[in-house]
Amino acid sequence: MSPLRLAAALAFLAPAAHAQLQPDAAPSAGTLTLRANATEMLDLTLQGTAESGRADCVGTFYPWAPDAAVEWAGGTLRLTARSATDVTLAVVDPQGTWHCNDDAEGLMPVVEIPSAPRGRYAVWVGTFGSPGGAATLIAGAPAGPADLDPMGTAQVTTSLQSGFGASQRWSVRAGGLDAVPSDLVGPSDEMYCGGFVDAARPTARVRYSGQGRLTTYVTAPDADPVLVVRTPDGRWLCDDDSGEGLNSAISVADAPAGEYAVWAGSFRGGARADLPAAEIWFDENEIVEETFDFDMDGMDMDVPPRMPYSTGTYQPLDLDARPRTSLALRGDDAVSATVTVRPDGQNPVVGDACRGLIETGATATVTLSGSGPIGITASADRDLVLLVRTPGGGWFCSDDADGLNPGIQIDDVESGAYRVWVGTFGFLNPDVPVEEISATLSVARGEITVSDGGFDGGFGMGEPYAEGVYDGQDLQTGRAFQTLGAGEATVRAGGALLNPVQGPTCAGFVDARASAAVEAGAGVSFAASTLADDDLVMVVRTPDGRWFCSDDSEGTTDPMVRVDDGPDGTYEVWVGTFSRRTEGTDARLVVTP
Repeated sequence: MSPLRLAAALAFLAPAAHAQLQPDAAPSAGTLTLRANATEMLDLTLQGTAESGRADCVGTFYPWAPDAAVEWAGGTLRLTARSATDVTLAVVDPQGTWHCNDDAEGLMPVVEIPSAPRGRYAVWVGTFGSPGGAATLIAGAPAGPADLDPMGTAQVTTSLQSGFGASQRWSVRAGGLDAVPSDLVGPSDEMYCGGFVDAARPTARVRYSGQGRLTTYVTAPDADPVLVVRTPDGRWLCDDDSGEGLNSAISVADAPAGEYAVWAGSFRGGARADLPAAEIWFDENEIVEETFDFDMDGMDMDVPPRMPYSTGTYQPLDLDARPRTSLALRGDDAVSATVTVRPDGQNPVVGDACRGLIETGATATVTLSGSGPIGITASADRDLVLLVRTPGGGWFCSDDADGLNPGIQIDDVESGAYRVWVGTFGFLNPDVPVEEISATLSVARGEITVSDGGFDGGFGMGEPYAEGVYDGQDLQTGRAFQTLGAGEATVRAGGALLNPVQGPTCAGFVDARASAAVEAGAGVSFAASTLADDDLVMVVRTPDGRWFCSDDSEGTTDPMVRVDDGPDGTYEVWVGTFSRRTEGTDARLVVTP
């Protein structure tokens, strides 16, 4: 890992100020009085200005009064919200107990209280990002997933004859309050296809006569739309982002004649009275995907589109899980403990130094008091990562600080309990069990140590490249952007795909298509260097199907791969970037036979 990335190990998202929330105040939007087994809705305006001050209640709230009150007759109570904004929930029950949630359904929160006692519930709908906007609170008895009704009253009803020619378009409202059923998947049969629709009302019902290729699109300028289609022969199809940009599209080859029910949804959802504007349209062409211009030695050319989707996993953190270890730093003496690291999911926190495998529940709680700076570090004979959540809801993360050991320095200490996750650097391969390891977690006053650890090349690794393992479908072989021979050339680097090749030097982002295909034999070397201020990575596939990868080499952040025993044939080279560069960047690739 390069020293250029060590500064990012201290990246911190500063929380807003917090004030005590007042559950007994009169609610801003009103009161819902609910009998048992009833469900009602309340529209409200998001007006959060401060954090809750509670580690388990993330988001920004209006502290002086709850947004709503729910008078509940007793029995299991379910509370959720719908908004085009990423929202959270904080609830205080009649006994004064707090219940909080974020992102239980996509980016929407759910608080469900079994056997909830009769009485008044104070409810806040907070915002995780920018304040403002509208939301709809849904409160009442739990219900099963909403069934999509193909025969419901649609916004658009039309008939299309085979060969209808120009695209048929209608302005509609996308989204709704019902979650897309979890058993619907995208075009890979594995891809999650989530979002929110109005289950009882399709956006469109289309009677199609013919056997052509019927394609449905949905575009929305201010939302990330999703698309669900039920075909006349009973198939359910779902898509997110297969159109241009974040827009969605579904093509049905040899489309059967009959009635198609179509739902235009939105990934985040929307308040009941504030659903995003969208356009839904139909034609008989294949999906129109995004293309971009590529300049190769001054010659403009259109490049075929990248794959618009890839398989991914998401495992949210469990802030309510009880850590197995507790540490407290009250004086000046350092404290430490041996902890067991059992990572079971990818770290969902975003940041340049936040890549690795952690458990959903925190490894330890660390109670801090006094003034800073204070350092939290972890060490082991493995490459570790470290994640810390402050009492006020801020996040720190670290990959390498002292060699491969992570460290986090907190200059402005909040008194209270910090949640700490210790994990391992790498990417989750569901087919390979993650090994349980022991690590030492330490807390001390003062600044942390930042060094390269004395590794070869000064970047925390013994070799500049390694052979890796790939058993996926994301990388597209045989479709390189260009074909090269020995020498130098400018190639496209980076992309939106988290590199699926598993290996000790395989971090970074690449495009699904190779940057270049090279005809070569044994002893060939590939070296890439940046033409801008980019930290590059590289993946090479040999003609016999082996994979090599590289991050840093020869004291730089540039990658290099040498294949000494490869056969004659076509070597495919992916040049990527350590940080996500969806739009790509230019790099110099040098091929030495």
